Amino acid sequence: TRRSSDLEITSLTFNNASQKPTASTTTGVSGETITFDVSNAKTAAGTYSSTATCSSVTGNNVCGNYTLTNATTSYTIAQYDISNATIASTSNKTYTGSQIKPTPAVTAFTDVTLTSGTDFTYSYTNNTNVGTATITITGKGNYKGTKSATFKITAKAITAKSGSTSKTYDGTALTYKTTGSIVSGSLASGHTATYSSSGTITDVGNVANTLDTVTIKDSNGTDVTANYTITKQNGTLTVNAKSLAVVWTHIDDLVYSNAA
Repeated sequence: TRRSSDLEITSLTFNNASQKPTASTTTGVSGETITFDVSNAKTAAGTYSSTATCSSVTGNNVCGNYTLTNATTSYTIAQYDISNATIASTSNKTYTGSQIKPTPAVTAFTDVTLTSGTDFTYSYTNNTNVGTATITITGKGNYKGTKSATFKITAKAITAKSGSTSKTYDGTALTYKTTGSIVSGSLASGHTATYSSSGTITDVGNVANTLDTVTIKDSNGTDVTANYTITKQNGTLTVNAKSLAVVWTHIDDLVYSNAA
C-alpha cells in the first residue's frame, strides 16, 4: 500500500555556509520513520527551489511504499542582521581639518571578516571637529540592518609665539601687537592664524611681548580655534639707548680767570 506524505520546510538565515531546508513528514505508517534527501543547497541570501526525495524507511526500507506530495517547494535564506556583527575599536584620531574616515574591520559569526562594498558600507557623522564621531555600517548583499560605533577626534597640538622687535629709544612706546608665528606643530591645510599681544616698553630695556590670544580660521573664515591645543610663547620687545654726539663750543676762546 502506498501512502502519501506531506513535507514541512524550515526557515533559514544566512550564516556564511551552504544551507538547504530540512524535510519531514507526519503521515507515514506507524512505526516507520522516513528520511529524505533534499536538493539545491545554497549559501547566499535569496529565494530558491528545492525537492525532497525519499532516502530510506525504517522497518521495511522500501521508499516505494510512499508517494510524496508537496515534494518541491521554494525556500528563502534571509539576510543576516548586521547589528549582530562586531566592529573593531578605532583608536583616537588627531584633528586634520577634514573629515576623518577610519575603516575598522567588521566580523560576523565569530571569525568571518566582512568585505566593505560587498557586505556593507561605511558612513560617518560628526567626523571633522574635536569630539565624538560615529561610524555606521549598513548591510548589503547577504546582510541587512545597521550598526554604529564611535571614536574620538582629539585636538591638534601647536606652539605659537608672539613677534619680537626692537628700536632705538625715541620717547614713544614700542608695541608689536598683531605679529606672531607657529614655531612647533603646524596648522591644518588652508588654516590661518591671527595673533594679539600686549607687550609695551618706552624706556631702554626689554620686556616680554605677552601673547594673549591666537585665533585660527579655516579657508571659509570659520573659527576653528577650539580644534587646537595651543601652547603660547612670548617674544621680546627691546628699546636700545639712543646714541648722542657731544658738541663742544668755545674751546679756543677761553681766557684764564682764576675760576673753574
